Amino acid sequence: MELFTLKPDKYLLDKNKPHAPDSLDTLNNERTVYHRDEMIEGYESLVWTERFSAAGDTRILLPATSDNLKLVKPGTFLNLNTSREIMIIESRSIEDGVITAVGKDALEVLFKGRGFAFYPYTYKISWTRDETFTNSPRKILRDIALFANWRYDRLSTYHRIPGMRIGGVTDLPEDLFVTETIKYGDAYETLVKMAKKYTLGIGVYLTTNNVNGHDLVFRSHAGKDLTKEILFSPALDNFANVKELFSDAEYKNLVLALPPKVFDNTSLYIEPILLNNIALDRKFPGPPGPPEQYILKRILELENEDITDATLGGAGTNVETKKDKLRAILRKRGKAKLKELNRDNILDGEVTTEAQYKYIRQPNPNNDPVYRLGDKVQIGGTYTKPMVGIITEFTQSDDATGSRNYPTVVAEAEFYDSTHEDNSYGGQ
Repeated sequence: MELFTLKPDKYLLDKNKPHAPDSLDTLNNERTVYHRDEMIEGYESLVWTERFSAAGDTRILLPATSDNLKLVKPGTFLNLNTSREIMIIESRSIEDGVITAVGKDALEVLFKGRGFAFYPYTYKISWTRDETFTNSPRKILRDIALFANWRYDRLSTYHRIPGMRIGGVTDLPEDLFVTETIKYGDAYETLVKMAKKYTLGIGVYLTTNNVNGHDLVFRSHAGKDLTKEILFSPALDNFANVKELFSDAEYKNLVLALPPKVFDNTSLYIEPILLNNIALDRKFPGPPGPPEQYILKRILELENEDITDATLGGAGTNVETKKDKLRAILRKRGKAKLKELNRDNILDGEVTTEAQYKYIRQPNPNNDPVYRLGDKVQIGGTYTKPMVGIITEFTQSDDATGSRNYPTVVAEAEFYDSTHEDNSYGGQ
């Protein structure tokens, strides 16, 4: 594993030639590119973790010397030869002659706290207006990143993340068109929320070298189904030191979606709607029966006090139409909450040197099957049969004992999109 610092360089583009705005940092035709500057050698330990739908992080231990202090000062950009992603050092400490440098993914450092505003609106970190998108989820992610990158401050001064480009999105046959109303605010948090909702990957990567240097590029991607090609399992000697977690600490199999209290004793009152996920609990109890059945019911009451008469159409809309719309909203929110509260089924371990599969940026002279974050694979534990899951994290580590790779796979929730309604919820 080879770890490099990245050095930014600025240069002026020819003002007499047309340039895409995406290639500029400011309105005076400046552009920033990045070069690999120095290799960080002699570290005692390096841990580099990438995540599918959120930012990763890194931790480096180095002997305390003046040269090493300069290499890992806060704000330094880092790139690993076996990774496409970029980390930025955020803190550096010294104890017992050892430097500990901690960094975060450029995705979080560069986009967090950066509000997004739609040209030509003036930039504000807390914007009150919403914006509605109708497009594929990947294109909505692209647009959020694009508008966050094209920022204007209150003096209408143009600010772009230095050297950042927003990658294009090619339509895929499986793309769905959705409508999302996005609140103005923190770009990183908005990107992560959208990516997790639609199981998409996001990241800031280093482009291949061009004439002048590397660009930073924001991209989103969907994983591939590799369940027929890839199986990690101790039984195949390609997976070791397996850790397994099965938890239902946050699990609910019933959500009671409550109508707003303001509608009580009005013509808009409806009964609460009880939604269940029978696929996650095969013993879902029916009508009241033996007491032992009730312990299986894990209910969450979901309040919806933000819904108003205006939400349902306002004055002039038929009462029954409003009530139908209210029921539809409660069902939709209840289903979404059930998905959030599934059981955790997580399995991770170490990919052995004998593994015939390679992470996307690793040397691959034999053209072995390649996987990356977001791909769907089969993975087996020491005591459990293989399960299908998504690679949500990938950790690379290097220390005196050697280099290791650790993918984390999270089993997909078996969600039954139920519209079951049980209004006789009293006493449950």
